[in-house]
Amino acid sequence: MHIQQSVKIIFFLRKSKANASGLCPIYCRLTIDGLQEEISTGIRIAVVDWNGELKQVSETHASHKFHNKRLRQLETDLERAIRLHLQRSALDNPSNQSRTDCSLNCT
Repeated sequence: MHIQQSVKIIFFLRKSKANASGLCPIYCRLTIDGLQEEISTGIRIAVVDWNGELKQVSETHASHKFHNKRLRQLETDLERAIRLHLQRSALDNPSNQSRTDCSLNCT
């Protein structure tokens, strides 16, 4: 049997939580089969330094490479954690012993 989950990981700027300096936090929205969770990445940038189309820090920001690398690493870590959870769930659930393949549709 083949388990398939709909998974989306996107990054966005939460403008409503800008601090006194005008820096906004970058959030990660994780959606699994329609269920959403939002977490802060710990990165704050100015609105002008966010590329909403590419969902990453623009080259206008001095530390754009560092921040974008952190965002990609977070995305990879989340994908791995979800994949591991799905594999463990398939093994731990006795009614699903015939499951041999867990896959993830990440977009």
